[in-house]
Amino acid sequence: MLRIGIVGGGVSGLAAAVALRSVGHAPEVFERAPQIQEVGSGLTLWANATRVLRELGALDDCLERSHRIDDFHLQHASGRMLMRIPIEAFATHAVAMHRADLQAALVRRLPAGMVMTQQQCLGIREDASGVYLQLAAGERGPFDVVLGADGVRSCIRSYVRGADEPLSYRGYTIWRGVAQVDARQPVQSAISETWGLGHRFGILPLGGGRVCWYATANARQPKTTRLEDRQATILALVDGWHDPVQSLVAATPSEAILEHATYDRVVRAGWSRGAVALVGDAAHPLTPNLGQGACLALEDAVVLGRLLIGVQGREAVHGALRRFEQMRLPRVRAMARRCRWLGALGQWEDPRANFLRLQAVKVIPGALFTRTSRAIQSFAADQVAPFRPL
Repeated sequence: MLRIGIVGGGVSGLAAAVALRSVGHAPEVFERAPQIQEVGSGLTLWANATRVLRELGALDDCLERSHRIDDFHLQHASGRMLMRIPIEAFATHAVAMHRADLQAALVRRLPAGMVMTQQQCLGIREDASGVYLQLAAGERGPFDVVLGADGVRSCIRSYVRGADEPLSYRGYTIWRGVAQVDARQPVQSAISETWGLGHRFGILPLGGGRVCWYATANARQPKTTRLEDRQATILALVDGWHDPVQSLVAATPSEAILEHATYDRVVRAGWSRGAVALVGDAAHPLTPNLGQGACLALEDAVVLGRLLIGVQGREAVHGALRRFEQMRLPRVRAMARRCRWLGALGQWEDPRANFLRLQAVKVIPGALFTRTSRAIQSFAADQVAPFRPL
């Protein structure tokens, strides 16, 4: 049994804890926030993610608090349908749900006390006895393995990679919110994205009368809108757009709207150093254009769990962590490139380029995108054999 310290109590860290505990290890999660609480907004969990959740024993819990997705609709600001993309059927269905509900479902798979809050990590010390976490509250360890699941601005990443390449700003801002609507009204089993000139608006039904939405706008430099001005800013961007775009924004208090500049990194090798490894956004931050960020974090967790089955000893641990990177790098790198390309395409603001974009989507059948997404959604963790050192 390995003692494993996990820095970060988001989706990545919690899923890793569930996966590693399920194969007989002893994980502990250290989260800097005062509690695991309702943060973030909605997310999509495609079949590759719901299949992982089934393996982790959390799928039924998630299905009770989510909304099934059957189609993706691409629309013009007028409401005209540009493309309808059917979601391919797999053994587990794609769903949309609130990030907080997903985190809560994962926490319920862990015993009390395994997730510790108000535990800010300041650094790492590694010696012959193991790895030690230097927390604001004091040092913890030794651990046989430490995982950095602490997000895009990871503290653990600086230990693993040293002087690292900076985050790359991708030229647009994204706002996210969750609106409460009349739960008695029928909700279509589709998610949608609407294109304007340099602006997009996405809608994800979450179930229970909740609808997640997001809006984007190009910006030459990262900037922050005053909290009290966010709703008015977005309403001005989508003035005249089709229903229910404006009503969803109007139903979301300005102080409940999240705003982030869009960043990623070129995905490169080097996710581990000794017995310390990166998972999720700490290893491979993506722009949110495929809805695969949380999905890849879930994949990371179950792949790493399988690779660490029965592993003992320093060299075997190091080998398993290197193998984890080798297995994950090609898939994640390809996904990051596709996310970046789709984001750039969606943010076109030149009217002539937009005309060509609209003409292209008229002639491309939606079923083509259904087929090309098969490789993404058909990932199965049970295809990963346990790691055995040579």
